[in-house]
Amino acid sequence: MPCTRISTRCGGSCATTRAPPPDFVQFRGAPTFRGTGGPVLHKRGHLLAVSWDVNGRRVLGLLSPFVEQITYVVRLTDDFGGVWRQVGAGHFYDLTDMRAHPMGYAP
Repeated sequence: MPCTRISTRCGGSCATTRAPPPDFVQFRGAPTFRGTGGPVLHKRGHLLAVSWDVNGRRVLGLLSPFVEQITYVVRLTDDFGGVWRQVGAGHFYDLTDMRAHPMGYAP
């Protein structure tokens, strides 16, 4: 297991200081697109979105380089204590028409 940035910065050596891997990146399956009538068929493209988690305490970024496969969920903040603002937007780059389309996002 590699050293963490903190252990290296604080003078610890890899031989003696180990930390668990950070959990700020999670891997999930393909995202589900929903329209007003329910789920929508997948399109070929890339998805990038940002939103609060279900508790409103963490800002999450979502990246799906190819929406038919893996999705990366990146925690951008943890236990946010600042001024809360409404966030929940994304963009889908459609490989068919080669354009970015704005869209909403909810975790």
